[in-house]
Amino acid sequence: SDVSGTLEEYALGAAEDVYTNLTKLITNNMEDSIAKLKSKLMNPAICLKDVNKWGEKKTGLVLPELSSNNSDNTNEKDDTKTDIKSDEKLEEGFDGVIDLPLLHENELAGYTTIEDYQYCNNEYCDRLKDKTSCISKINVEDQGNCATSWLFASKLHLDTIGCMKGHDNFSASALYVANCSKKDSKDKCLTGSNPLEFLNIIDENKFLPTTSNLPYSYKKVGNECPQTMENWTNLWKDVKLLKSENNDKSLNTNGYISYQSKHFKDNFNEYANLIKHEIQNKGSVIAYVNSKDINSYDFNGNKVHKLCGSATPDMAVNIIGYGKYLNENNEVKSFWLVRNSWGKHWADEGNFKVDIETPENCEHNFIHTFATFNIYVPFVKKNIQSESEINLYYSKNSPDFFNNLYLKNLDADNTNKDSLIQGQDEPSSDSTVEVKEQSAGDGTKQSSEEGEQKSSKEGEAKEKSESEKEK
Repeated sequence: SDVSGTLEEYALGAAEDVYTNLTKLITNNMEDSIAKLKSKLMNPAICLKDVNKWGEKKTGLVLPELSSNNSDNTNEKDDTKTDIKSDEKLEEGFDGVIDLPLLHENELAGYTTIEDYQYCNNEYCDRLKDKTSCISKINVEDQGNCATSWLFASKLHLDTIGCMKGHDNFSASALYVANCSKKDSKDKCLTGSNPLEFLNIIDENKFLPTTSNLPYSYKKVGNECPQTMENWTNLWKDVKLLKSENNDKSLNTNGYISYQSKHFKDNFNEYANLIKHEIQNKGSVIAYVNSKDINSYDFNGNKVHKLCGSATPDMAVNIIGYGKYLNENNEVKSFWLVRNSWGKHWADEGNFKVDIETPENCEHNFIHTFATFNIYVPFVKKNIQSESEINLYYSKNSPDFFNNLYLKNLDADNTNKDSLIQGQDEPSSDSTVEVKEQSAGDGTKQSSEEGEQKSSKEGEAKEKSESEKEK
């Protein structure tokens, strides 16, 4: 069923219109797998008469009015920030072996555990590949036919911060924030806003229920701010807005920091590194972009796009990762992995890739601004398997050392058991057969010798018995 409101809001097309829409979608996504194509064919936009109208209302961003150095620096700093040189966290010992820090040595280790570092580091970040991670379990949202991209980009950013703090189920209710706005009822769906208002609404109410407490439906956007129920969870219970350090390149206020790309034209790597650093520590950033080049129903999310930006962004999305690719000239370039809130049947299951650099023919970078929440969220300590004190001190002597370091990274069903226990190389198939044959040969020889000894003893006993009878 269509939960986006597409089939209710727009005129349906004739058979010829649907055929044209289908053909265009398949043609523009020929490189997709059959499974992904089947998913895209479930996009209700295919059924529209004028499919170009599909993305018109799915924007909804009004830039917050802030000036540089907007906040003083009298409160606590952002507790999610760490040294930007994260690659230097792992120190190499005298023997060339990297000593892995124990998870429980630092209560903030949930941001960058060794396991997480495999999926997100300075060169590459895609936590969606780690199917056991909290972030990979966050659903792709569908804002429906409302101008609420600001709402869902803010929600996802808050949810990923919760994940990075160890919360397994930190899914904020978008409907609660939308309906607790002070806008007129009809404007709650039709008028855009920004992540700063998202924070202000929650902090003013001092309450934020979960999605399971109050699920989102675009049809319900415009209702009154709901009365909280006793059985609802308050995700905002111990959360605090923090004041930011003054920075002449940032626009900030309590709980909110943003950076515009135009201030980094002379050193764009600095801008990209700031984004990467925030993604490593907070799971995502909010990005303000212009939707004109991505608002088609048949947008290809697999290939890396080179897109121009605009001086007037109209939509909020999230950057959730980054990586490298070879362009048409076989040059190594970098891309952002971006998530939208137009449903899982759009682009690459709701995500798309865009080149980090500004194309030569463009005045503005696609990422006009990136923003993050500067908030305190309590850290949830994970349950850690108990170890003896001596194994905590000599971690490499722990019985679970090879299990944690080695077993988790190999397919145990296809790996030699001795190799798993002792950490040795697997024997080749030829040597395995040779060992088996040798063992079989030794067993035959041993059985033969035992048989000869047994026959000799039986003969001696028989001769002794006959000698006694003659006597």
